[in-house]
Amino acid sequence: MSGTGAKTAGLLALVAILFAACVRFSDLGNYSLWIDEAFSISDATSRLEVEGESAIENPISYHVVRWGIDLFGRDEWGARFLPCAIGVLSVGVFCAWLACRLGVFAALCGSVLLTISPWHHFLSQSVRYYTLNLLVCLLAGIAFEAWLRTRRAWPALLSLALIALGSQVHASSLLFVAGLGFAVALQLCFVPRTSSARFWRSPLTWVAAAALLGIAWIAYQDAAWYLEQKGRFSTPVYLGNLAFYGGPVLWIAICFAAWRALRVREPFPLFLVGVASGTLLCGGALSLLVTVNHQYVVSALPFLIAALAWLGAATWKAGARGAALALVALPAAEGLAMQALYRTSFGGFRAEWRSAAAMLLEELEPGDMVASNRATILEHYLAPNATNLRDPRRVLLLGHFNHELLLELMQHPGRVWYLVGEDGSATWDAVDRESFEWHVRTRCRHFASFPRRIGTKELGIEIWLQEPRGSR
Repeated sequence: MSGTGAKTAGLLALVAILFAACVRFSDLGNYSLWIDEAFSISDATSRLEVEGESAIENPISYHVVRWGIDLFGRDEWGARFLPCAIGVLSVGVFCAWLACRLGVFAALCGSVLLTISPWHHFLSQSVRYYTLNLLVCLLAGIAFEAWLRTRRAWPALLSLALIALGSQVHASSLLFVAGLGFAVALQLCFVPRTSSARFWRSPLTWVAAAALLGIAWIAYQDAAWYLEQKGRFSTPVYLGNLAFYGGPVLWIAICFAAWRALRVREPFPLFLVGVASGTLLCGGALSLLVTVNHQYVVSALPFLIAALAWLGAATWKAGARGAALALVALPAAEGLAMQALYRTSFGGFRAEWRSAAAMLLEELEPGDMVASNRATILEHYLAPNATNLRDPRRVLLLGHFNHELLLELMQHPGRVWYLVGEDGSATWDAVDRESFEWHVRTRCRHFASFPRRIGTKELGIEIWLQEPRGSR
């Protein structure tokens, strides 16, 4: 399948960037921070400055977050600007690559699907580093595929350099390395080769393999602390998030594209399927041992959509244009429906902490205490000048609810406000949860609720007020 020239690919990429920018930036500041965004702001503005780069596992990412905050501010729109811009740029790179390799139809279909993807949209609008990781891995995958196709040295060296950079952006690049290895394995198993095409006889192949293993080991070492601290069985959450953020129609279409790629045995579609499936399978295997979420395998998303775009373009070229349009239109309709939910009832897939904090600010009196299991987020809204959100001073962290904490709260002479998010209290053990529920039933009154449920995930916020004894 032939692609377009560089000029056409560049024009298509520009159109894709403008379209993606309109979608991403139109609602960028509309949603509250979620917990990891608050951690990113804290680490980028306080921890990076006080403790230095050696104290942070991926300092490159936090420098990017810090630059965005310095340039555009600490509010939701400003802090998210650079991650969002990087996400928009990744759509343009993706479109240009598909145009060069598969043609205009595939480029348009792929860029539209990536732009309206709720998975890509959510991460692009987060003060995190996953869009940077996606962009670096996408460029590494493009260079790696160019090496497999041309056997030239410079694409291999560029790919290795990008993978090394990705390991310093986030250790989840280790999963993408597994995807590249799986792609090579699929090509070796399914693509018929002549003796002259046996690239494993080239010394460069073994140098590249050794470099990949070395980079993977470096990434693992960088992630060692995280794996030790956060490790637990997470496969159900991992699979559930993939199903939700991808959507059933998209996954069915991608599985059909993968089946067709295995049937036709062409190198490029096998590469796309191999990178995507290898990354996801590695993430699934790792989730049996440690915490792995959908963010860690988002580098597979462009290659999943590219496989679907390849099938649509091949079907279009074969003359079945109705089938080709259906292959793209059905997942696109699902993506648009998720976009509508994201912007309305789902509230950006986030709890309404900003609204809860705004209401609380109107009610607070001198001497009031605020306690929350999401103190980091509330500290950002209630104490705008605070930088170290991991050590909140304005809000008491309810990381648990044992007897000592209960006595402290009951003896407070003023009012105590409890803001409890269901997504956070779910991690409390049964005794702590029962103690808290008994306390708010017998000693507090329910003040307000901010309900939000997305699928099986409860993101609601409950606000309780404890009055001083004798005031009622």
